[in-house]
Amino acid sequence: MKNSPLQLEDYFVSDLQFSLLFDLKDVPPSGQDFDPVNLDLNTKTVRRGRDPRKWRCVLRVGAKPNGNYPYSFSIEYTGFFSVIDEFPADFVEQMVKTNAPAILYSSAREALMYLTGRGRLRSILLPSITFLELPKGKKIARATLPRKIAKKK
Repeated sequence: MKNSPLQLEDYFVSDLQFSLLFDLKDVPPSGQDFDPVNLDLNTKTVRRGRDPRKWRCVLRVGAKPNGNYPYSFSIEYTGFFSVIDEFPADFVEQMVKTNAPAILYSSAREALMYLTGRGRLRSILLPSITFLELPKGKKIARATLPRKIAKKK
């Protein structure tokens, strides 16, 4: 294992809003099913000053209203990153804009899981996403499931 070329210098929660969207008049039933979260996601990743290897990333993750989804939330993280000198200069921007928000997103996922993990309602587990932006005109092939499902012998 080796260190990533992208180094996290520091990060913090810069904004947090959270609320339950219905009144708790009685103990809610455990294991109740809800509609999936409808994410509102914004990122801004910019260079810090003139150094092409120093970056700041702001990530905001929120929930848009969706059916019977029980929570409203918005959490914003600000992170400061640096890129090691040995990493090729031509790929620094793409690597930072892909990986810096992914690091902050995982922190948001853990914070929301912690905030919602103490009651009977299911805790929030943010879905896996990618921040990789493909060049214009390129498409990712859809993953396909095998036609036959393997059976255990």
